[in-house]
Amino acid sequence: PATKGWSLITNMNLQRSSCAAVSLCGKLIVVGGYDGEGKFLAACEAYNPTTRQWSSIPSMQTKRSGCAAVGVDGTLYVIGGENASRESLSSMEFLKMSTPSPKTSMTSRLDALEEAAGLENDSSAFKKRIESLEMRVFGDLQEGAMRATIAKLEFEIL
Repeated sequence: PATKGWSLITNMNLQRSSCAAVSLCGKLIVVGGYDGEGKFLAACEAYNPTTRQWSSIPSMQTKRSGCAAVGVDGTLYVIGGENASRESLSSMEFLKMSTPSPKTSMTSRLDALEEAAGLENDSSAFKKRIESLEMRVFGDLQEGAMRATIAKLEFEIL
């Protein structure tokens, strides 16, 4: 949002405190924590800022609260914390997050750009979709500027 203050987003599927969060693969990942009702959590969920929806992702093997999380090269690592017996944990778990294949990623990124620009996905020709975005972003056709920008981003990201 382009506001100067805080804005609310959709609530998580589970209430939790003492959880860990990390940005990975275009999503906000939240892992573990404490539910406030006596349960430590192994549950994990991901927020997709494009769809503004939370979804469950595979749970950790160990219920943990107060842990740390980090994302490296598309892999989520969760480190330490404490278990339900309030014992400190030295264990670490990882989950390989799926990433779009080079074959489909340009189309999915184009769909996200269209949605963000408020354009409908009614154009059947890929070129017309690019030109429509180019007109919206640059105000007129820039001789393939949008195509070049997307291709450059694809190369840098993948």
